[in-house]
Amino acid sequence: MGTTENKINVLLNTKVNAAITTIITNNTEMSTEQKTSLLDELELAIKTQLDATFIEEILGSAIHDLNNQGQIINNQKRMNELADYKYNKTLAYKNIMKRIVFSCIIIIGLTYAMNLPFFPSLFGKGLIILIIAYNIYYLIMDFAWNFRRDSKYWDKFNQITSDGLDADGNITLSKWDHNKKSLQKLSEAPTCNIQY
Repeated sequence: MGTTENKINVLLNTKVNAAITTIITNNTEMSTEQKTSLLDELELAIKTQLDATFIEEILGSAIHDLNNQGQIINNQKRMNELADYKYNKTLAYKNIMKRIVFSCIIIIGLTYAMNLPFFPSLFGKGLIILIIAYNIYYLIMDFAWNFRRDSKYWDKFNQITSDGLDADGNITLSKWDHNKKSLQKLSEAPTCNIQY
């Protein structure tokens, strides 16, 4: 910063002083005291104006850099959110593949054990059927949950609601909201006091 000010001062002193002195020295009606005082006042006025514009330019560039810094921070936050989303998505599908691979390893071990004379083959077939049923069930559940995930945040879910209107013109309730409202009505219903 100091070198920039020095360059400006050198430029100011050389060019401005040369121009002002040629104008003032050509004027013969002024005394030498008036000429020196006018030189000092003009130099100060030009320097003050130059400093003001220089400071305004620096402030303008600082404000511009500050706005860019805010945009950069927001972009970095969004990139972190995207990285978290991709990581969680990959982790969920990795867990699905882990379950399938480990189940296949267990099934291969059971088929090998079923060929041994001391292991009952009916028990092995039953275990294989249970493992396959378990995998199919959890595979369907995992995919159902994963397809309901929000497109921006993996930990959030899209709520399934209908966009239709009922007879009153209100938005129809989802199954969850309808059941919740029905349960509230049941809990608020007056109890029947039968006296004998």
